[in-house]
Amino acid sequence: MPLISIYPSAAFIKQLHEYLIEVYREELQPKHIEPGYTYEGLIDGVAERIAFDKSYEGKPYRHFLERVAYCLYHLNRGHPFSDGNKRTSLLVAYYFLLWNTGIS
Repeated sequence: MPLISIYPSAAFIKQLHEYLIEVYREELQPKHIEPGYTYEGLIDGVAERIAFDKSYEGKPYRHFLERVAYCLYHLNRGHPFSDGNKRTSLLVAYYFLLWNTGIS
C-alpha cells in the first residue's frame, strides 16, 4: 500500500460514469443508459468524505477498506446518477483499490 493514499475525486467519478455511458452505447446490442444526475451533490459528498480522516459518524476509519466500502455503498445505494449507479460504483471501487494496493 502506498504511503499516501490516492482517492477518486468527484470529477473522476463523473468521468467514469460518462465513459460507461459511451461504452454501453457502442456495443453491438446497445443498452440504453440514461445520462444525467438525480443527486449530484452526493457524488461530491462521497468524494470528500473518503478523503477525510473521519467517517460520516465522526469516528476515524480503522482500515483503508472501510473507505472503499463507504464509497461503494453510498454511490450504489444513494443513486446519484439517473442510471448505471451499480456499474459506476463498482468501477470506482476497482480503481480505488488498484491505485492504493496495486491489486487488479
